Amino acid sequence: MSAVKLRPYAMADGPALAELYYRTVHAVCTEYTPAERDAWAPTPPDAAAWHRTFLAHHTLVAEVDGCIAGFADMAEDGYLDRLYVSASHQRRGVASALCDALEAACTASVLTTHASLTARGFFLQRGYEVVRAQQVERHGVLLTNFVMRKIRSAPENKEASMLTLTLQSGDSLQAAIDRLPQDGTPALIRLAPGEYREKVELRRPHTTLMGAGADKTALVWDDAATDLHPDGRKRGTFRSYTLLVLAEDCHVKNLTIRNDAGPRPDSGQCIALFADGDGFVCENCELVSCQDTLFTAPLPPKVVQPGGFIGPTEFLPRTPQRQTYLRCVIYGDVDFIFGGAAAWFEDCEIICVRRGGEGREAGGFATAASTPEGQRYGYVFRYCRFTAQDVPDASFYLGRPWRAWAKTLLLDCYIGAHIRPEGWDDWGKADFPRTGLYAEYACYGPGSATDKRTFSRQLTKEEAAAITYEDFMNSLS
Repeated sequence: MSAVKLRPYAMADGPALAELYYRTVHAVCTEYTPAERDAWAPTPPDAAAWHRTFLAHHTLVAEVDGCIAGFADMAEDGYLDRLYVSASHQRRGVASALCDALEAACTASVLTTHASLTARGFFLQRGYEVVRAQQVERHGVLLTNFVMRKIRSAPENKEASMLTLTLQSGDSLQAAIDRLPQDGTPALIRLAPGEYREKVELRRPHTTLMGAGADKTALVWDDAATDLHPDGRKRGTFRSYTLLVLAEDCHVKNLTIRNDAGPRPDSGQCIALFADGDGFVCENCELVSCQDTLFTAPLPPKVVQPGGFIGPTEFLPRTPQRQTYLRCVIYGDVDFIFGGAAAWFEDCEIICVRRGGEGREAGGFATAASTPEGQRYGYVFRYCRFTAQDVPDASFYLGRPWRAWAKTLLLDCYIGAHIRPEGWDDWGKADFPRTGLYAEYACYGPGSATDKRTFSRQLTKEEAAAITYEDFMNSLS
């Protein structure tokens, strides 16, 4: 039996998943009458409408021998929304593999689902219990299904043993951070829905900031590089952040981090998240600004313009570090993901936007890596989507090298029509790309054609297979 391969959902999967859903309902769910199945799935669903919920949830696609065999998605609160496996791949471990992965990644202590007559037995075998039977109306027909739940033991609830503070909208996040003991105890700060308007610094290791969802909880400030700082100088790029994380093993989850100065025509650089610390993880977040939205430290070894690095890490050692971004949405226009970290982006959406201002043309660069010389990895984007809002076709580059050793890899990514045919720029660095690396593998979409790429190359299947998250994490150990 061929192995089941799981991967994150990509926007291009939509039509295939919609068709798989329709065919599975009619071919597999025979406990329902033909009329009931017609009411349940009269036609394949709207893939665009499903896309929004797929992005909001943790969504996985299962492949067997290179073909899509099934899919499933789970919300942050532990609700398994959809689980469908094609008729030809039933009883081959596909559903179990999908559920195992989703449950392992979810921190909720109670898992729930609405199981069909067909799936009820499968969930009973997985330790779920029936809470109640119910009838739901679909196109005027009543269908029976079951509300089911699984209560997990305490060890699976990974946050239960952490020191926890809970904030309400209007509370100060900075004050809560400052109240935490400085003994290194793992700590969790939960932020209830609302807008927390303050500039925040997290300098304590082993600390998690968790919102109620990126659409519900937002941390917002509005400093810009061009503003005057209280010391009488311009604030500069690296003092413009909304959130500074300057510590190891910190996590940020389910939160929007926004710099409201970003869209201003005169704002210059406006960092939303300044991340400096090995082991940093950003999950299910939205990072919103225009120029320099996300800084992935460390800084380059030397400054080009005097005073260009003024900020919290200007005189600190340039420590190599690994950062991970999962299911995030990142907005910007110029160099809006930049820095020297080894940073892994998976199942993220990178959205190029148009900044305001009369006469300003849309265009920019999604990334600007400054990978240190000799570091094996810079930026890795896997199963990500490079999309745009209100910008013309062929107006953005995928990246340019902030320093000559920049490395950026795109693996199985969707590339929209807003990306220029050249794909990449060398920023006038005569030795690039000999000194660095821009590469792509199995990318798709209207901006993915490679015939005009000058500064990047296509990876072989063998080269791409060697790029794993495990190897990435071990590369700096």
